Parts: sequence; C-alpha cells; structure tokens
Amino acid sequence: PTDQTTTVEASIEVKCKVSEPEAVVTVNGRMVTVDNRGGFSIKVNLNPGDNKILVTVTDRAGNQASRELTVKRQE
Repeated sequence: PTDQTTTVEASIEVKCKVSEPEAVVTVNGRMVTVDNRGGFSIKVNLNPGDNKILVTVTDRAGNQASRELTVKRQE
C-alpha cells in the first residue's frame, strides 16, 4: 500500500522489492522471507481506524532503512 491508504478490508498485503536479496526485512517486527530476486510480501491485519505499518530493511553490512505507512480501515 501507499501511505494514507484507506480500505474496508480486515487485512492488507504489504509487498515490495529490495535491492539486496540477502537483506533482512521486518514488517511491524515480524521477519519476512525475501526471495532470490529481492521480493517479499506479507499480509498485515488491520484494526478499525489508523494502522501504522513499519517496514525495516537491514543489509549484510548492517545498514538499516525504515519506512512507516499509515493505512486506515473504515468499517
């Protein structure tokens, strides 16, 4: 999803691609498997209202980058 996405669904799929397939990726603290092309996806459950989704990527050298998105679930 993009930041400030609104949905009526109870969950949303977070998917992306990283430049280094060996990177460690977490989404809201949950480790995600990265495929050999650097792609990953994970389903995140949403509560009614605003939901923060934090994606963190750490490469083999220990460099870390994070991005936080807000997804709003409407009832």
